[in-house]
Amino acid sequence: MSIEQFGESLLGDIRKRRQDEERRARRRADRQALLGLGVGIAAKIGNEMLANKTKDFLKQEEKLVDNLARNKSTNYVGQLNSYRNAITAGGDDYAAGDVVGYAMTNLGGLDAQAKENLSNVYMEDSRAYDAVIVKKNSD
Repeated sequence: MSIEQFGESLLGDIRKRRQDEERRARRRADRQALLGLGVGIAAKIGNEMLANKTKDFLKQEEKLVDNLARNKSTNYVGQLNSYRNAITAGGDDYAAGDVVGYAMTNLGGLDAQAKENLSNVYMEDSRAYDAVIVKKNSD
């Protein structure tokens, strides 16, 4: 084998290796591009799913808040009806229809602010009111 043939053989091998390497690089680049495209599509689908779930949650939250408000208002109405019935019926320490008497007897712990707010009812005789407050605070 002559030197020329040996040189051509080496150049041919180098060309072949370069072509093989370029082919591998193209395949890698194509795979990376497909992978990047797949990740982009998956992210878009994931974001859409997340947005839909968020909308569903917010719709459901509105219903839950409405139900909670309705339940609370129903409880408050029931409580107010029981107070009204007790006030209307009267009791041992207060006459029927006496709202302030009911409050002093049953709600207990009337402080100075309540005394100030309710004292206008007992303007003529605040001693009765004071006696009830003293009795409640001593119990």
